[in-house]
Amino acid sequence: MAQAKAKVKAAVRKVVKPRAKKAEAAKPVADPNKITAEDLDQHKLWWLSDGVKGKRLERPHANLSRANLDGANLSRANLDGANLDGANLSRANLDGANLDGANLSRANLSRANLSRANLDGANLSRANLDGANLDGANLSRANLDGANLSRANLSGANLDGAKLIGQQPVLSLQFAHGYILMLFRTDKGIRVHCGCRRFENVAAAKAHWLAHKNGQRRQVVLPALDALLVIAKAQGWEVK
Repeated sequence: MAQAKAKVKAAVRKVVKPRAKKAEAAKPVADPNKITAEDLDQHKLWWLSDGVKGKRLERPHANLSRANLDGANLSRANLDGANLDGANLSRANLDGANLDGANLSRANLSRANLSRANLDGANLSRANLDGANLDGANLSRANLDGANLSRANLSGANLDGAKLIGQQPVLSLQFAHGYILMLFRTDKGIRVHCGCRRFENVAAAKAHWLAHKNGQRRQVVLPALDALLVIAKAQGWEVK
C-alpha cells in the first residue's frame, strides 16, 4: 500500500506545474515633453533638501510650448534649449535655472523670478517680462526684441560680458517696420541693439548706420538713436 501511495505522489508532482510568478507591472515612462505635478513636487523636495531628497527637474531640449507653469517652483531646473514658446511662467520661480539657448518667445514671464538664471542665447522676443526679477541673470547673446521689460529688475544682469546698472537700465522704441532700437546702460558703457544688430558702444552703432547702404533707413535710425540718447542723459546715464 505504501509503495502505491509513493507512486501516486510522484505522478502528481510530474503533472502539477509550479505556479508562474506574476509579471511585475511596467513602470510608466515619463514624457520628456511634459512637466507633471509629481515632477514639480519631486523638484521642490530636491530644492528644499539641497539635492539630498527628491529629483531635480531635467528637461533639456523639451518641447514645452504653451505649457502652463504659472507660479511653479523651477529654481535651478535644467531647461537647456527647451522650447517654451508661448508658455505661461507668470510668477514662476526660475532663480538659478539653466535656460541656455531656450526659446521663450511670447512667453508670459510677468513677475517671474529669473535672478541668476542662465539665459545665454535665449530667445525672449516678444516675451512679457513685466515686473520680472532678472537681477544677476546672464543675458549674453539673448534676443530681447519686442520684449516687455516695464518694471523689470535688470540690475546686475550680464549683457555680453557687461552688467546692467541703475534702476531703469533699458530704453527702447519700435519703428514702423517692426525693428526695435534698444539702449542698455552697463558698467562698460551704453550698449546698442537694433533688430539683429548688436553694438558694444554708441560710436560703433553710429558708424554702422552712417555707412548703411539704405539711405532711408539711415535717416530714420540715426535721429531715433540721438533721441534715445537725449532721454538717457536726462535720466542720468553717462552719454559720451
